[in-house]
Parts: sequence; structure tokens; C-alpha cells
Amino acid sequence: MAEQTGPGPGQGLSQMRQLLVKKSDGVKEVNGRLNGPTTEQLTRKTDANRQQDFYRVLPPMHETSLIWRHQLGMLLKLSLNVCPEEENPAILVAFPRNYILYEHVVKDEDELTDIVVGANEEENGEGSGGGPNDRNETREMSRSDAYLYGHPYGPEYRYSSPLDFLPHLIWLSQNRSDDHDTCSCKMCSPEEIEDVIKEEGGSVEMMAHVRAHEELLSQRLDDTQVAHAAKLMLQAKGVEDADMRNLYRAAAVGALTAYRTGLIPTPLPSASLMEQRLDTEGSRFIYRIGEVIWFAKMPGLVWIGVIINRQLRPSSVAAGKLNPRYLIMPLSYKGAPEKPRIVDNEEQIRPWLGYEAHPIQHRALVGKDFHEINWAEVAAGKFGPGDPGVDGSVIGASTVEKTYTVIHPLPSSHTGQPSPIPGATFWNGIFVGAEKFWVGEPVRLLNPAFPGKDVMVIHAIMEYPETITTTDASSNPGETKMAIKFQGDIYNMISRAYTTEAAAIPSTHPSLPPRMTTEINERNAVRGITRLVFQWTLVRSLATVELGAVNGRWYESRIAILYRLLQANISSENVHDGIVYAIRTMPAGGTVAAGLNNRKLAGKGNQEGGSGLRKMTREEAMGETVPPETWFRKGFDGPEGERLFPDEGGVD
Repeated sequence: MAEQTGPGPGQGLSQMRQLLVKKSDGVKEVNGRLNGPTTEQLTRKTDANRQQDFYRVLPPMHETSLIWRHQLGMLLKLSLNVCPEEENPAILVAFPRNYILYEHVVKDEDELTDIVVGANEEENGEGSGGGPNDRNETREMSRSDAYLYGHPYGPEYRYSSPLDFLPHLIWLSQNRSDDHDTCSCKMCSPEEIEDVIKEEGGSVEMMAHVRAHEELLSQRLDDTQVAHAAKLMLQAKGVEDADMRNLYRAAAVGALTAYRTGLIPTPLPSASLMEQRLDTEGSRFIYRIGEVIWFAKMPGLVWIGVIINRQLRPSSVAAGKLNPRYLIMPLSYKGAPEKPRIVDNEEQIRPWLGYEAHPIQHRALVGKDFHEINWAEVAAGKFGPGDPGVDGSVIGASTVEKTYTVIHPLPSSHTGQPSPIPGATFWNGIFVGAEKFWVGEPVRLLNPAFPGKDVMVIHAIMEYPETITTTDASSNPGETKMAIKFQGDIYNMISRAYTTEAAAIPSTHPSLPPRMTTEINERNAVRGITRLVFQWTLVRSLATVELGAVNGRWYESRIAILYRLLQANISSENVHDGIVYAIRTMPAGGTVAAGLNNRKLAGKGNQEGGSGLRKMTREEAMGETVPPETWFRKGFDGPEGERLFPDEGGVD
């Protein structure tokens, strides 16, 4: 569904939120005949009683068309929580493609002039939904009804009101499937609707209201759409105006419809490894074993390194607090005499995508792969002046960025759903370039228009054989190589103006990773200052994306305090002020993701068509960018002795 903010379709509509549903299943013809009224029905004829009975197309500016689209726009905006902070009304710019609104007119011949010129309700007594002419109530046959045609099942499947069409409109805007069995409108699921009416002895709308209350009473507020439906139902109770009350109730029905068409959060998997649990919970460490990062090699010198070990040790300042420590191997040229460095302060470390790489000092090395370079000659000065260590670290990190390594195989996906890729192998974790991802944690997706907006919670890491089709010099068409796809739920963070009602809406649920829950809780803890309330909203469930669509790890705003907000003289311990500063000053409402580099757009992403160069181990991926004796510990999943640092008697 797209949003537009241009001029409105008529006087007074320019300030409305204009909505457009781009997807459509509408058709103009079915089995060779017009998917609408017949030719005979479209022809005006006068019978012996001087009455005419015919259908006609209503143009977009006709009052009835405007009313239908205004009601649908309001219902869609409320149902799907579009721009909740905005108080302006909404209108549907147009009906979905090939859906046409007709008016069935039954009038005396002497009244037709008023209809044709579009006389208003006061002049001819005609309301938006039709009904008898108030000025001539004895003429029971005088009426005007509107019907929306276009459903692919044929002209018999027409919608007689905006409320009838709303579930189908939501299905078009939310559902990625073309299976009409997943739509709950009267036309797509007539048997189900009939069963509901029969069972409950009431209208479909009333049945949805009952279910909304059942969802609320059963505490199934972990589902965003259900919580939103319950909120709308509660709002309806306090509205005196009958029309507005019905609008809120209809929107609650729409929210439940969206909930039932597939936007259901996927339950989080349980972490099977201690390292995975520490990383996905995010309360102990920011950085991970095997990740390429920037670090303070010495005062005033920022260098590229790779984490080979980490541990927790009691703080020398705060009693009872455990501080993270990292053992980091600097990247350099082949054969460089580098030794691991201990970093006790996370403020001295930055994500690889947090900075731009240093310029290459030896111009002859620009564009070359690490393994193509004779580093002994570079170190001997044969390529001119410059620091071979700097160039070795930058070129080495860029080479690693083109690789991926899968770790910890799984027998199947935890989702219980059939694999979207037949024959795929499932993995619990993966190194993608500089970073490590786990199943059950969020990652940033590529969205150049809105950086940091789309966040995917990984539910499956799938590796599969892919046939090469490109014809560039580095590939052989027809050969098979391994490729990666991710499956998961995609969320956007939304904000609304702070009110008592907005603050009462559940902002988290069990299907969210703990780090995403912490992010929302910390943002909402300062709502009295920012006057904003934040919430994660699910936009796609179990979507599948290629490796090249993933920008990198997702970081909480509190991480921004460590590597970005210190410029504003805000203490890294003062999370409260840091979050306020982030929300007010950083892009995308304060999300750290908007301030990080994009792997591909920054030129650091792999150049292998989005699938990457597969390496069996992290040591193989690092290659000669580190000394040959470098090895990566298993952390808290390995022997206790492996966690010892050199200053504690452990090996380098």
C-alpha cells in the first residue's frame, strides 16, 4: 500500500492522507463477458409506468464515489495503523485497478434530470447509500444503490458497501499470496461467512466484535494487530457519535482481518548455544568472536582488527558489575609481526560499518585483492612511501567482507513451515563479511529510501545450490555455487504522539527478540520528554530475502551512545539523556541503523552477485590478513581454559 500527499481529488480533500492500494485482482472481463452490469442493464429504457431502471458508472468526483473512498480510506488507515500520529482524515485515491463503482438507478422519468446533473441530497432526497426519495415517499420504487464490480469470480460477486469491500481491500494491501481462500470477505469465503452467521445468529460485523473481545479477554495481546483491534473496540465504547462509533468498530474488524490474513508474528526460537544466548539477549557484549571491528590500537590510532576471544571480568570500579573484555588481533599485511591486543573498554571499539575505511596509501594497490599483492615488496618500499600495515588492514578487511561462513548446522527450520527452498540446508548462525548473525536476532535490510526502517528477525538461515547465470569475467555460466537466503519477520518502528491512550497500547510481545524489546522500553521510558510513544509493527511475516538484501547487524540506540553521541558530551553511562538525544537528532527517529554504512552502497559489500564467497571456517575467511597461528575461541561454548587471556596465563 502506498501513501500519497499530493493534491486531493476535490475541494477540501487536499489535507487528507491519500492511500493507494497498488495490488489488484480485479478483472474487466470474465469468460468473455463484461465483469459488470449487462449491456441491457446499462441501457436507459422507460417502461409503461414512465420509470427507468438502469446502471451507470460513477466517475471519481461523484459524491457517492467520494463517500465510498473516504470511508475506505478512514477504515484502512485505522485498521492498519497507518500514520497513527496523524489526525487528518484519509481517502482512497482510487479503487484497485479494474474495480469500478456502478450506481443502480430506479427513478421516475421526470426525476432523471436531477440525477444526471448530480443534484445534491437536499434537492432530490438522494443519499449516498440510496433509499426512497424523501420528497416523494409514496413512490417505493424510487431508489439509487451503489455496487463495486471487478471481483475475478464474476459480476455476481459484487460489493454493496464499503464495509463489505474492506476485508478484501486489506487482503490486497497486506497479503503476498494470490490465494483467495486466505481472504475473509463475503465474496472470497461465502461458506465461512454463512457458517459464522448461522452459528452466532447475528451479523458478520458483530461476530468480529465478539472475537475482538475474546482475543482481549484471553490476553492474546502479543499480536500487534489483535492489540490494535482491542484498542479500537475500547475507543468505540467511549464515542457518543453513532457514525464514529461504527467507524471504530469497523476498523477493529479490519485489524482482525489483517491479523487473520497472515500477519502473525513467528514464535522466537530458543537459543541452543550460550554464545548465541549472550548475543541475542545483548545485555553483556556488543561485539562477537570472529567479527572485524575498529579499535584503539594505541592512543590516537584507530585500527582494524578481528575479535578472537572475549570474557567477562569483575569491574574494578562498580562492585558486582561484570565488564566485557576482548582479545583482538590487528589486521595487517602478510607476514606483519602483529600480536593480540587486550581491550578492556567497549568504548574503544566501533562496528566495522560505523566508519569509512582509510584511503589506500599505495596507489598501485587500489582495486587489488589482498592475495594478489606481493606484500614483501610493499613492506620493502618498492611501491613507494606509505604504511603497509594500514593498506594491509584496509584491503584485507575488504577481502573478508566478500565472504560468508555458515556455522552450527540445524536439522530443519524451527518455524514448522515447509522450506521455501527445496533441498536447502539450515544453519544456526552465519558470518556475513565482518559480522556474525544468529537465528532469532534482528538484522537491517536494504531500503535506500528509508535507511534503517526495515528490520528482519531471522527465523531461518538457508544455504542452497544456485546455478550461475551471469556472464562476467569472474564467473562461469552454468556452474553451481552455494548461495544464502534468510527467512524471517519484517518489522518497522512507528511512533505516535504521546497520549494516555497511546501509552496504554502494548508495545512489545513475546515474538520480539529481547534487544528489540529493550529498545522500545528505553525509548518509551523518556516519553514524558520526547512526547512520543514507540512501537514495533509487523509488516511481513516469514518473508524470504537474499544475502545481498541484508545491510548488516541491527544495533540498539544505546550503542549509539558509545560510538556516536559522545560527540555531544553525553556520558556513556547516561542512557536516559542519550536516548533522548538520539530520538531528537539522529536520522530515522533516532535509530542507529540509519547512521551505519550500508554494506553494498558503501562499497564494502561482496561483489559476487549477492551470494558471497563461501569459506569453510572463519580462519579460512581471514586468510593471511592475520598471522597463521591465529585461531578463534569458542567462547562460553568451549572449555573454560580457552577463555583465559594472555595476562591470565592463556595462550595468544
